Amino acid sequence: MQIPAYLSRSRHGVFYFRYPLPPAMHPTGKHSNIKLSLATTCPKTALRLSRGLGSFAAEFTQRIKGTGMQYQEIRTALSQFFKIRLADIKATMRETGPLPAERIELLRNSANIADMALESNDHAILFDDEKTALIAKECTLPVKSGSADFIVFRETLIKAYRSYCHQVVQESDKYAGFDFLTDHHSKPAETPEVKQPPALLNKAVADYLTELRRLKSIRDKSIDEKQGYLSILQEILGPNASLHISPEQADHVKQTIMRLPKRMRLNKRFTDMTAPQIANLPENDTDKLNNLLDTATISKYLSCYISFFDWAVKKRATKENNFKSINVKVNMAAQRRDAFEPAQLALIVSEAINEPNSSYKWGALLGCYTGARLEELAQLEISDVKQTDGIWYIDINDSNGKRLKNASSKRWVPIHSKLIELGLAYENCLKSE
Repeated sequence: MQIPAYLSRSRHGVFYFRYPLPPAMHPTGKHSNIKLSLATTCPKTALRLSRGLGSFAAEFTQRIKGTGMQYQEIRTALSQFFKIRLADIKATMRETGPLPAERIELLRNSANIADMALESNDHAILFDDEKTALIAKECTLPVKSGSADFIVFRETLIKAYRSYCHQVVQESDKYAGFDFLTDHHSKPAETPEVKQPPALLNKAVADYLTELRRLKSIRDKSIDEKQGYLSILQEILGPNASLHISPEQADHVKQTIMRLPKRMRLNKRFTDMTAPQIANLPENDTDKLNNLLDTATISKYLSCYISFFDWAVKKRATKENNFKSINVKVNMAAQRRDAFEPAQLALIVSEAINEPNSSYKWGALLGCYTGARLEELAQLEISDVKQTDGIWYIDINDSNGKRLKNASSKRWVPIHSKLIELGLAYENCLKSE
């Protein structure tokens, strides 16, 4: 179950409702929160209670803070503010062409940050007080920092900026392609409309995977992962789904994936069930409770779909990619894994030294002493252990069919003195192993 931002769980498992209050409602103008125990450890009950509380809190804070300025006045001023900037950037693109890829990526990231700011109610992460005040001044709106009008203005500013980012990207996309079928100067003669058969999703997926395998631009393992993600997409949309995916369908796919459990294909119970059937199981189902896909995995699914539909758009098999606007932001800090403690590393090395199976022994020891990737170590050959000027080293290369992550992965790694002491560097030992 996906826990909303306004729900938190204590170390004892009890759920709390937490709702942010705007500074204007605090006596000293500070950011503050309402925190209330829901007196339950059941996620389903907590979610039901928090929905009602969240709705009430939003309505209450809006009614209390009010605003002396008409919302339409703020909206009109911001619309004019961004219209001028959009007109300027359109004029620039007419002269110089579409925007650079780096600028497009920056605009998309900014739109994602705007979504995060609105969802978390932390509007200052995008526009701080000083920047908001400057824009309000340019819009000739009499709003004071910390006032109720200021809070409403900043929230509306973020919404307007998000729309501006999306529209600039759309305009740039128009200049990136050509439409030779439209004549803007004369009305074409009417001809009988010939209906083309709709492009099917399953056919496009098959073509896409075939092309990836033929070009060999990415590893087979990565292609297999994409095939798995795309098979889930086909299960969700159906066997005869069209390749033309609407924004509503794209969001439906995202919502379905967010309700899928981890490692579901390894669970015998789910063997004969489709992804939608699994997603529609109750939130408190034994195999789903506290076992849903994490944010990083959901992002991998959606990134795969973005890449696939980008390919389809370039092939002119469909007109738009509606997955670009719904990807999720991954908190990289939360994804970091804890490092081993010194005592744990010592235990691993000690067990590996006494391991009778040579493959297990040297694989573990090389991993501990070199920091190389597992795939790199698993592909090593006896001839990859070399000596130059009296220094033993491991030559990590892509010869004899070995595969590396990228070109910079080719390198020489000196062999630690402990490994030499254990006998790794002696050719006769290696050959006997």
